[in-house]
Amino acid sequence: MARWLMALSLLLVACPGGGTDDDDAVDDDDTVLDDDDVGPDDDDTGPDDDDTGPDDDDAVDDDDSAPPDFEVIDPWIEPSVHVDPPDAQPGDTITLTYTGELDGADTVVAHYGYNGWNLDADGFESEADGNDTAWFADLELTRQGDAFVGTIEVPADARAIHVAFNDPDADEWDNNDGLDYFWAFGDTYTGPWLTWNDEATAAEGVVVNWESSVPCLGIVEYGPSDALGQWAVGDVLGTVHHVPITGLAPDSVVYYRVRESSGVLSPVYDFRTAAGTPEAYRFVAMADMQDDGENQRWTEVAAAVLAEQGDAAFLVVPGDMPANDKVGHWWWFFDVGRELLAGRVIMPAVGNHDTPTNSSNEDTSHFRRYFELPGELDYYAFDYGDSRFLALTSEGTSFAAGGAQYAFVQDQLADAPGPAFAYWHKPPYNAGIRHGAEQDTREITQLFDGAIDWVFGGHEHLYQRMVPIRHEAEVASSGQYGRGTEDGVGYVVLPPSGNGPSDDLFDVGSIYGDARELLAYPVVGPEDDVEAPTELGYVVVDVSAAGIGLEAYAMGSLDAPEAPRLIDEVVPAR
Repeated sequence: MARWLMALSLLLVACPGGGTDDDDAVDDDDTVLDDDDVGPDDDDTGPDDDDTGPDDDDAVDDDDSAPPDFEVIDPWIEPSVHVDPPDAQPGDTITLTYTGELDGADTVVAHYGYNGWNLDADGFESEADGNDTAWFADLELTRQGDAFVGTIEVPADARAIHVAFNDPDADEWDNNDGLDYFWAFGDTYTGPWLTWNDEATAAEGVVVNWESSVPCLGIVEYGPSDALGQWAVGDVLGTVHHVPITGLAPDSVVYYRVRESSGVLSPVYDFRTAAGTPEAYRFVAMADMQDDGENQRWTEVAAAVLAEQGDAAFLVVPGDMPANDKVGHWWWFFDVGRELLAGRVIMPAVGNHDTPTNSSNEDTSHFRRYFELPGELDYYAFDYGDSRFLALTSEGTSFAAGGAQYAFVQDQLADAPGPAFAYWHKPPYNAGIRHGAEQDTREITQLFDGAIDWVFGGHEHLYQRMVPIRHEAEVASSGQYGRGTEDGVGYVVLPPSGNGPSDDLFDVGSIYGDARELLAYPVVGPEDDVEAPTELGYVVVDVSAAGIGLEAYAMGSLDAPEAPRLIDEVVPAR
């Protein structure tokens, strides 16, 4: 039921009409769509014989570009929150109508904020909520019959509104089971962003993900040019959409846009599919965006990666994407990264800020809600060409021998076809004082010698690269990174890609002094000050027949931003 409570997000029925009679989006007598409802049929807005869509005999109509007929398989739930006009834009005045579970109250207050709940504007006040600050305003609604109604002037820079409802007399709340009621102005609520899963793998497809303001069917139009012409239709009537596209040609540009059966249409984006057997490719590793809309730099880092690393095939992200596991902070992550994530696949691992309480937590419901990934667990593997990637989790899941995640890694490495990479949030080797090394994640690394090339973590907000090492911090005798019998694994702590960097290292001889002695970057000696150079940034990895190269880019601090510049480099040795 929670899925559908979320689906009730601020809906003035987004399909044309907005009412509940036989000519509109929701049928009077039942909760499923029928021949007179929003689904495609002869009398409605969907493609049918008399509309722009395909006819009864063809999968794609010869003369028009609307999607094929599709069958609605999930129920439509009558909405309890309406926004009028449904096509409101920033700067407009909207009417908010509420008929939800508090409808028997004498007074209902709309508690609302814009974008990621963090807009500091005139008339707004702050409320401390743990380590999060939420910006909001309150509006007492007026009863009109069975509904509560009020008007709101939308700021010119608002892209989305979030609302919860309060009965102040009974101190009861309707906040959509913690998901808020929300509405986007002029675009999809979040996204799109791209992933791979078991069906749409890197070899032949992609999953297009996004979130809509209202429950609707998700449709992806795509093709080899911006004329599009092909369709993939989701099979769930909801607000979070994961639509796979398969059978794509290798090493080709695919253009696409998302269409909601509510009428919302995104801009056209594009991405490049993997080569059939990619001889060379590059990917970007980045973590700790944690943008709460207040003096973070995920905006600049995302723009820099898009502009400077346009040939990167995909992103690996070992966690901490939102500032906190809250709806508004996830909105910030997806909204700021919209242009980057719409054109590059993101394959994330779970970080502590991606779960409740900001500490290790097995509740990954929001993470799994947003990302359609291989398998059904919080750790998974995927292949890109002959490279294998292991996205593991340090949040509430053991790395110990005998555990499920340990066995999973054993199985995946037993048949890894070529170069191999692993990533998770809390790094096993870390010389930073802020968090220190997560010693309980080291046991699994005994599987890595001769099997894994590089391991990426985040969490510390301080870029570090270790010398090539084998299990239990043994320096590789060859002095080289790789899977040879005398080579070592490369362990990297990624710089933050939005949140503030830290700069303090442990002294040699302290509890985590072994990690300091293993640092290849930053270069610090035993007599050096414990403060290390630190900046925001990202890491680029090149994979080719020559080997694996690495480049680390820095972009300054929160208060002193800079354009990306190369600060560390590993050149393939073979």
